[in-house]
Amino acid sequence: MGETLGTYNFPSRSAVENYDGDMIVHIWIKGRSLLPCAAAVRVPQTMPWSEFHETQVKPLIDADAFFDHSKTISWELVGEPFTPEDGKSLVDNGISHKNTVSILTA
Repeated sequence: MGETLGTYNFPSRSAVENYDGDMIVHIWIKGRSLLPCAAAVRVPQTMPWSEFHETQVKPLIDADAFFDHSKTISWELVGEPFTPEDGKSLVDNGISHKNTVSILTA
């Protein structure tokens, strides 16, 4: 965590409570020059992983003309190996507000 010069004495404007049941999730295709950093999306916390993948992740992958779909995809959640379950919600898959879901290809 970074250090501050003073005390932070006011509520965060980006706290999950300010998103009416939604949350921000960062999606990062590691090692790709098209998206060298994570994209932030606002999604419902209750969204199933399968819907998240179809509506948020897949469009990012498909926008990359050089993404090799023949390679095996693996996932990370906040830098740790992650195996998402399609039928579970994002929260039930362990994804929290402002977490980064990373896509890696082998």
